[in-house]
Amino acid sequence: MHDELGDLPVEEDERFGYLHRVFVGMDPATYLSMCDEVEEELDTVAASDVPLNMPQLRDRVVEMMELGVRCSARSIEWMEKRYRDVDLTR
Repeated sequence: MHDELGDLPVEEDERFGYLHRVFVGMDPATYLSMCDEVEEELDTVAASDVPLNMPQLRDRVVEMMELGVRCSARSIEWMEKRYRDVDLTR
Protein backbone atom coordinates (compact mmCIF):
# COMPACT_ATOMS: atom_id res chain seq x y z
CA MET A 1 0.00 0.00 0.00
CA HIS A 2 1.18 3.53 -0.73
CA ASP A 3 0.56 6.61 1.33
CA GLU A 4 -1.06 9.49 -0.52
CA LEU A 5 2.13 11.27 -1.49
CA GLY A 6 4.74 8.64 -0.76
CA ASP A 7 6.59 6.05 -2.82
CA LEU A 8 5.20 5.32 -6.26
CA PRO A 9 4.61 1.95 -7.89
CA VAL A 10 7.50 0.87 -10.10
CA GLU A 11 5.45 -0.32 -13.10
CA GLU A 12 4.61 2.62 -15.39
CA ASP A 13 0.90 1.89 -16.02
CA GLU A 14 0.30 1.16 -12.34
CA ARG A 15 2.13 4.37 -11.38
CA PHE A 16 0.04 6.41 -13.84
CA GLY A 17 -3.20 4.93 -12.49
CA TYR A 18 -2.09 5.53 -8.91
CA LEU A 19 -1.14 9.15 -9.55
CA HIS A 20 -4.34 9.74 -11.49
CA ARG A 21 -6.45 8.41 -8.60
CA VAL A 22 -4.48 10.47 -6.06
CA PHE A 23 -4.44 13.74 -7.98
CA VAL A 24 -7.70 13.62 -9.96
CA GLY A 25 -9.74 11.50 -7.57
CA MET A 26 -10.81 8.74 -9.95
CA ASP A 27 -9.28 6.11 -12.17
CA PRO A 28 -8.22 7.13 -15.70
CA ALA A 29 -10.89 5.06 -17.52
CA THR A 30 -13.74 6.59 -15.51
CA TYR A 31 -12.37 10.09 -16.04
CA LEU A 32 -11.95 9.58 -19.80
CA SER A 33 -15.47 8.19 -20.02
CA MET A 34 -16.83 11.27 -18.24
CA CYS A 35 -14.88 13.53 -20.62
CA ASP A 36 -16.29 11.67 -23.64
CA GLU A 37 -19.85 12.01 -22.33
CA VAL A 38 -19.42 15.73 -21.71
CA GLU A 39 -17.89 16.23 -25.15
CA GLU A 40 -20.79 14.40 -26.84
CA GLU A 41 -23.34 16.50 -24.97
CA LEU A 42 -21.47 19.71 -25.79
CA ASP A 43 -21.50 18.69 -29.46
CA THR A 44 -25.27 18.20 -29.20
CA VAL A 45 -25.68 21.67 -27.70
CA ALA A 46 -23.47 23.24 -30.36
CA ALA A 47 -25.43 21.54 -33.16
CA SER A 48 -28.82 22.58 -31.81
CA ASP A 49 -30.68 25.56 -33.23
CA VAL A 50 -32.69 26.01 -30.02
CA PRO A 51 -31.64 26.32 -26.37
CA LEU A 52 -31.50 22.97 -24.60
CA ASN A 53 -32.26 22.28 -20.96
CA MET A 54 -29.45 19.96 -19.88
CA PRO A 55 -28.94 20.19 -16.12
CA GLN A 56 -26.99 16.89 -16.14
CA LEU A 57 -24.45 18.46 -18.48
CA ARG A 58 -24.08 21.44 -16.20
CA ASP A 59 -23.54 19.13 -13.22
CA ARG A 60 -20.90 17.10 -15.07
CA VAL A 61 -19.05 20.23 -16.20
CA VAL A 62 -19.05 21.51 -12.61
CA GLU A 63 -17.77 18.12 -11.42
CA MET A 64 -14.96 18.26 -13.98
CA MET A 65 -14.05 21.76 -12.81
CA GLU A 66 -13.99 20.55 -9.20
CA LEU A 67 -11.76 17.64 -10.20
CA GLY A 68 -9.41 20.12 -11.88
CA VAL A 69 -9.21 22.26 -8.75
CA ARG A 70 -8.65 19.19 -6.57
CA CYS A 71 -5.96 17.94 -8.93
CA SER A 72 -4.21 21.32 -8.90
CA ALA A 73 -4.32 21.55 -5.11
CA ARG A 74 -3.03 18.01 -4.64
CA SER A 75 -0.30 18.58 -7.22
CA ILE A 76 0.88 21.66 -5.34
CA GLU A 77 0.83 19.74 -2.03
CA TRP A 78 2.85 16.94 -3.62
CA MET A 79 5.41 19.36 -5.07
CA GLU A 80 5.78 21.15 -1.74
CA LYS A 81 6.35 17.82 0.02
CA ARG A 82 8.93 16.75 -2.56
CA TYR A 83 10.76 20.09 -2.22
CA ARG A 84 10.78 19.70 1.59
CA ASP A 85 12.19 16.18 1.19
CA VAL A 86 14.94 17.50 -1.09
CA ASP A 87 15.75 20.33 1.32
CA LEU A 88 16.03 17.85 4.21
CA THR A 89 18.57 15.76 2.31
CA ARG A 90 20.89 18.69 1.58
